[in-house]
Amino acid sequence: MSLPSPERPTVDVLGQREPIAASWQRVRLAGLAADATLGQAPTTDVDATSPLMLAAGPVLEQLEQRLQDTRYSLLLADRDCRIVRRWCDDRHAESLFDELGARTGASFREEVVGTNALGTAHELRAGVRVHAGEHYVHQLQPFSCYGHPIWHPVTRRLEGVLDITGSAADANPLLAALVTRAVEDIEQRLLDGTRTSERRLLAAFQSASGRRQRVLAAIGENVVLSNRAALDLLDPRDYAHLRALGAAAGRTSLALASGAVVTVSVTPVEGAGGGALFAIDAVDTRRPRTAGPLRLVTGLPLLVSGPPGSGRTSRARAAATRDPVVVLDGGAAALDGVAAWGRRLRDLLTGGTGTVVVDGIDTLPDRLATQVLESLTSTTRPDLVLTSGPREGLSGAALTLASACVQHVELAPLAQRGNEMRDLAAHAVRLANPAARLRLTPSVIEALAAQSWPGNLHELRAVMADVVAHRSTGDVVLGDLPAAYRMGTRAGLSGLQRAERATIVRALGDCDGNKARAARELGLSRTTLYARMRALQITTF
Repeated sequence: MSLPSPERPTVDVLGQREPIAASWQRVRLAGLAADATLGQAPTTDVDATSPLMLAAGPVLEQLEQRLQDTRYSLLLADRDCRIVRRWCDDRHAESLFDELGARTGASFREEVVGTNALGTAHELRAGVRVHAGEHYVHQLQPFSCYGHPIWHPVTRRLEGVLDITGSAADANPLLAALVTRAVEDIEQRLLDGTRTSERRLLAAFQSASGRRQRVLAAIGENVVLSNRAALDLLDPRDYAHLRALGAAAGRTSLALASGAVVTVSVTPVEGAGGGALFAIDAVDTRRPRTAGPLRLVTGLPLLVSGPPGSGRTSRARAAATRDPVVVLDGGAAALDGVAAWGRRLRDLLTGGTGTVVVDGIDTLPDRLATQVLESLTSTTRPDLVLTSGPREGLSGAALTLASACVQHVELAPLAQRGNEMRDLAAHAVRLANPAARLRLTPSVIEALAAQSWPGNLHELRAVMADVVAHRSTGDVVLGDLPAAYRMGTRAGLSGLQRAERATIVRALGDCDGNKARAARELGLSRTTLYARMRALQITTF
């Protein structure tokens, strides 16, 4: 494919079509230069077994046969606008695409490569033609492209974008119809695949229902099945919690909305698109206890550890059994001075009553951490609760002090606490507005459980404060959440997939990255574990 080198126009939106002018404006705001050199963007692994790839494969194979000897090329991008499949009619086109960075696994979002048929269609959520000089970056201007989004017929979620590209001299108005028809065929295959997944989930549910009487539910991407016992026991909010458990096989305890604690056995269903069976038994009607002990055993120090924003101080206060509760900030030693902070600690510990919370022992100088450690032998001191960052990150005197705490509560990052999301979000609502009378719907709980939450509880409280600012009564639905929190943020993974991912990552960490051991712990074959790691974007082990 021999491409001309067109005259490079100045970057000016005058006279441009509205979608192109708007795209150029977005690219400018992103800080991309028109003379930027493409081809340096990193690539990531592609899941060849994703529903999009399975649905698009046969359709694109037929289309590629028809396009042979036409000098056109095809690009398929996923819902994150990463190229997941590339086909070129000749080697020269392949080498040009390599130079431009249009490789499998590379992002073609507007902010990365400028106005283009993949990224702009992804941004507009509509079909778009980008011809020659309408490309913002000069390197792309020899091409003429047409891109069209691919929607899932059931969920109505964006699944990807299909693009056909040729030289500007080969532009043809019939390309739009060709791509649109291919997209329709892919969407039909996505629908057929969903029906197949649902049939397999239903068959597994029916088979399990006949074994013995128990509470049974089956949850897939777009379907929920329950027997009568499950309908009698489970609240709609509980189904969101079951989704958060993920599709990794195993048994775990779960606190229901009613306050009962149950044991849940999770069985993945092969070929059901990540669906799983949930068998529930061992109902305990006592009020559940969340992560770790909630009450301090008098006389023994308690350590509450976890990442910043995980609720360490709140959990430490809640653990106290004797009033008054005084919190001594470890970070204040840097401001008050070591001597003054040490005297304050000594005065509190000689009082003999109440509870002293030393917040942040990992911020204390070794001298002060040692002073706290020495106080543990006293039989007349108040109860003592310590907080710190994750225990594995401690060192020196802080580690020694932490090791002296027989009672220990480790708080996980918020992204790994999907089964607590309803209570945590409801608490955040009460903090924002104690008078609010809101009900968090299951879809909202699931969306919140699917977030990555780098800011942990601080971020959750900010999100719920935004919700409360707009609504104080009634049901909170997805539309009430800030736009960025209405679906999962880890590369489009659902709450079910995110929970499965967290389970696998924890198992790999516990096994020091040994995949064979992790597979045995999870009850999976190594082949299945590798496949799930690729599908769930686990690349750090």
